[in-house]
Amino acid sequence: MNTRHLRSAPLLLVAAGALALSFTGGAVAGGMITGADIKDGTVTTTDIGNHSLLTRDLTPGTVAALKGVTQVGIRTGSTPVAAGDPVHETLNCPHGRYLLSASAFWGTSNAAVQVAYAEALTGASFYSDPLPGDDTLQTQVICAKLG
Repeated sequence: MNTRHLRSAPLLLVAAGALALSFTGGAVAGGMITGADIKDGTVTTTDIGNHSLLTRDLTPGTVAALKGVTQVGIRTGSTPVAAGDPVHETLNCPHGRYLLSASAFWGTSNAAVQVAYAEALTGASFYSDPLPGDDTLQTQVICAKLG
């Protein structure tokens, strides 16, 4: 019996097994993340591609509320924040416009930013715990005239 042939058989089996696993890796990874896995409030406007949302993606109430919306505009803010300083920034809609959406993110930090809508939907406030280093808070509100 050829001992050289017997020694290479286990190596061949391991290589074949690794190859088979590599073929299924992408299919398994593609099915691993679902909407239930995404934490509420973590998807932002930068995560959604332009022109990718359709009315069928929105609730009927949202679609009805958007009818008659005119003069949509975006206001942005950029606030430098020193290390250790608490954060409380406000960004308001122009007079006669109402808040549709608000978002915020840090320039370099991955710390959370809390967003609170004004009760009359005229703007939003942004809060964060103090950061260990200097950073810049980027804020945005989308406002529109409702008619």
